[in-house]
Amino acid sequence: MTSASGKTFLVCHGAWGAGYGWRKMHPLMAAAGHRLVTPTYTGLGPTSTVSPFAGSRGLRNALI
Repeated sequence: MTSASGKTFLVCHGAWGAGYGWRKMHPLMAAAGHRLVTPTYTGLGPTSTVSPFAGSRGLRNALI
C-alpha cells in the first residue's frame, strides 16, 4: 500500500531480462511508501506471444 505522499516508479528491464529481476525491490519500495511497477515486455518470458521486436509502438502499448 502506498501512502498519500508515495510515488509510483516504472522500472523496465534490459535485454533478455524480465520484470521478476526487480522482485527484491518491491518490499523495499513498499516499505518506503512507494509503488513499484516492473512489467515483462511481450515476447519475453511467460508473455511470448508477441515478438520483442514489435517496435516502440508495440512496446508502448504493452506497458500502458
